[in-house]
Amino acid sequence: MPLPKHGDPSPSRSASGRLRDLHLTRKPLHIPYSEFEPYKADMRKRVELTRSGGLDGLLSIHIMSGQGLKSSKTSLRDLYCVVAVDSLNKARTMIRTGAINFDWDEAFDIDLEDSKEVSFLIYHWDPNYKHRLCFHGSILLPSYVQSGHKRYVAIKLEPKGILFVALLYKEPAISLQRLPSIKKNALFGAELETIILRESSGLNVPLLVHKCVLEVERRGLETVGIYRLCGSARRKTMLREAFETNAQAVDLSPENVSDIHVITGVLKDYLRELPEPLFTNALYQMLLDALSVRLPCDPEGSAKLMLSILECLPSANQDTMALLLNHLRRVAAHSDKNKMPIDNLAICFGPVLLCPAPSSTPDPLLDFRKHIEVLRYLLEIWDYEGSNSKYTM
Repeated sequence: MPLPKHGDPSPSRSASGRLRDLHLTRKPLHIPYSEFEPYKADMRKRVELTRSGGLDGLLSIHIMSGQGLKSSKTSLRDLYCVVAVDSLNKARTMIRTGAINFDWDEAFDIDLEDSKEVSFLIYHWDPNYKHRLCFHGSILLPSYVQSGHKRYVAIKLEPKGILFVALLYKEPAISLQRLPSIKKNALFGAELETIILRESSGLNVPLLVHKCVLEVERRGLETVGIYRLCGSARRKTMLREAFETNAQAVDLSPENVSDIHVITGVLKDYLRELPEPLFTNALYQMLLDALSVRLPCDPEGSAKLMLSILECLPSANQDTMALLLNHLRRVAAHSDKNKMPIDNLAICFGPVLLCPAPSSTPDPLLDFRKHIEVLRYLLEIWDYEGSNSKYTM
């Protein structure tokens, strides 16, 4: 089985001290075994998947417990689980200590882009040696999950053991619904300009966007898989609630939010849940058209056409957009360390920045790949150190 690419999946030694959980003192996790269905990936179907399309959207994964993970060498071990999609690391659990059964009880929200297989890789953590892959299993997504239908799966691991997980897949029409929030003074799901007026921060961008971008640039530019890896859904919910309560008071320092991937996840959630995409419904088709009429013989003219469309955005959208494009270019400038060049960042942000609400266009899902192409092109032509420097922080 191929190991995940792009970076060491293990927690760092410094992080391990904070993340390690004294598993033996915890109550056993209650698992409704009768609701789980056994699963083992069919290798013949994996071959078939290489010739078919994958899934787009959002996959929520709740890793509950690994059982029967016995070792003949030691009685107690430290294990953690890495989640990979099509061999790319997407998330990792905390370290748990145990002998046979390990209760992780952690959830993650993972973006899918033409994704075919999700793998679960269980490693033995050791402070002195390279972390060793002990158990693994996978699920072939297109033939197994259905949008909106939660599945409880008992995955048969190799060489032994069972991993209990719950999966909930949401296709783009659901994960990018862009429904306005009905909560009073909401932050997530509220209009961009409404938030900026309410916060009165002196910035023409939401405090959440400004603070998250600033913190990533302070300590996350060289983090492998920044914006691709996911933080804990539970910790993400806590940070969302803190921003909803008082965005001005939120402290994103490592002492308060140790996992930078929680911060990046909240930023992507905010952009995904805007009632209207940052690039607006009105300019959506214009951007797609400008992309389609690019002339190889006139790259400068093609770039000017695309950038001139951005000048039609409302002021708040322009400034927020410019802040994000500058930021993503800075992230890409460190791709030798973080493994996140422009192509990867466009995959992470294209749909959340461009995909309109389903009701605003006949079939926006047909343009899903184009969202990525548009953002990739914008990042390629964006002069973040030059003419657009007025948008820097």
